[in-house]
Amino acid sequence: MIADISSQVERMVAFMDQEGEERTKEMLAKAEEEYNIYVGHLLQTEKVRIDAAINKKMKTIERMRKVSTSTARNEARLEVLGYRRSLVTGIFNQVREKIVKEIENDPEKYKNFMENMILEGLYRILEQRVGIRVRKEDVDLASEVIENVCNKYTETTKMQISIVLDKSQYLPTETLGGVYLSAKKGKIIMENTLANKLLRLQHDAAPIVRRMLFASTRDKM
Repeated sequence: MIADISSQVERMVAFMDQEGEERTKEMLAKAEEEYNIYVGHLLQTEKVRIDAAINKKMKTIERMRKVSTSTARNEARLEVLGYRRSLVTGIFNQVREKIVKEIENDPEKYKNFMENMILEGLYRILEQRVGIRVRKEDVDLASEVIENVCNKYTETTKMQISIVLDKSQYLPTETLGGVYLSAKKGKIIMENTLANKLLRLQHDAAPIVRRMLFASTRDKM
């Protein structure tokens, strides 16, 4: 009997985790698709210029290799690596600005985004009473979607939920939207913000971007 109950609970948690992920993925699908298209476009248009700049620096290293010391060569190599990092960072910053602008300039899209970010957090912490915190500019929107969030959560989990919106403390503007959730007097916390999602996306995509940009010069370093 206990094993059956445990199995049911595990299946329920797995379903809710999947449900939260699917809701969030649907909401961000268009933005991520355009993100990939935009990155690809940037890579194609920038690659020639980047290759030329990298090759120029590589020639500088080659000259130093012939006439300078090991320290100078290492400094030149570090300069090239730093230049590469700055190029990759610049591309991701452009993409980040585009995604943020698209979400924030479409009220309905941003409303769905906020609702799904809260829901995803609730599905993950699975508590009956949860406090949430948002950016100051998102307080009214969060207040608006709470009832619908509670209804969807209860419909999915068959559990009641009480959400308390903190109107005295706010998330920093740099979080770009989303929600901070806490339960059990702060013992359980979760930050589910657009900034975090974009950082994870950048972390996953950066190696691919670097290979695409610098494949022709990587072996020369």
